[in-house]
Amino acid sequence: MTFEIEGAGELAGVADGNPHNVDRFQQPRRHTWHGEALAILRPAKRPGRVTLTAKASRLRPARLALPVTEAGA
Repeated sequence: MTFEIEGAGELAGVADGNPHNVDRFQQPRRHTWHGEALAILRPAKRPGRVTLTAKASRLRPARLALPVTEAGA
């Protein structure tokens, strides 16, 4: 799987749930484990919207858009 981030945020890390996988967590790609993967997003310090796109071969891309608000708002 590959992950792309657009907008008011960044990809903080990725994982797959496999306790034996010691691959780097900061890469924008990850093999799934039992069909599952995890992407952790870090919001920007400015308000807006962050969009995560996940892509895998032979599957349609999946997108998730989240609002980013000011701290304390």
